Amino acid sequence: MTTAVRRAGAQATALASATVERTRAVARTAEQAVTDRWITAKVKTHFVGPTLLPDVTVETRDHVVTLKGIVRSSAERERAAKLARDTDGVTRVVNQLEVRQE
Repeated sequence: MTTAVRRAGAQATALASATVERTRAVARTAEQAVTDRWITAKVKTHFVGPTLLPDVTVETRDHVVTLKGIVRSSAERERAAKLARDTDGVTRVVNQLEVRQE
């Protein structure tokens, strides 16, 4: 085998390895996004029905849920955080809810 053939083989192997790593990174990113979207949807479902919290927005990034908006009491603020915390996949809750009594 000539040096040129060995070099070409090594370059092809390196390129293939780099492509595999890029593909894995993209797959991890896509999986994370789907999981974050699922967590956001699941948390939002806790805020309907008897626990209606219409003025709360939910954002999720890397399994960390951020709650923003306005609630009527400290009890509502804590209940929203607990509902988010108790959702599968949530690792932390950032509670930025403001209490404004009417």
